Amino acid sequence: MKNLFVDTSGWAELIDADLPHHAKCVNIYHQLCRERRKLITSNYVITELVALLASPLRFPRRQIITVVQSLRQSSQVEIIHVDQLLDSLSWQFFSQREDKNWSLYASTRIVGSLDH
Repeated sequence: MKNLFVDTSGWAELIDADLPHHAKCVNIYHQLCRERRKLITSNYVITELVALLASPLRFPRRQIITVVQSLRQSSQVEIIHVDQLLDSLSWQFFSQREDKNWSLYASTRIVGSLDH
């Protein structure tokens, strides 16, 4: 049973019914729940999601708070907290892989998910 990392756009598509891939994301989400797979994300992603939902998507603040609280409280969601150690390891991983076109954020996802 593999876990799945969910990034900012994945959460946004799941949450906002006006986005083009919403229905597909809802179906995938329900399938993952049935399979009891963990959805892995990070506090960086949550921070980006709050900014995205506020603007340009213009969600009301109360709705943003409700969404984030539900993610934080869900037993299906695991939030990786990027701390100084993970940040350092991610930077090291990023800087040692000049052959890749990964962002620092993607490197953080990769390094952070190695333990999961």
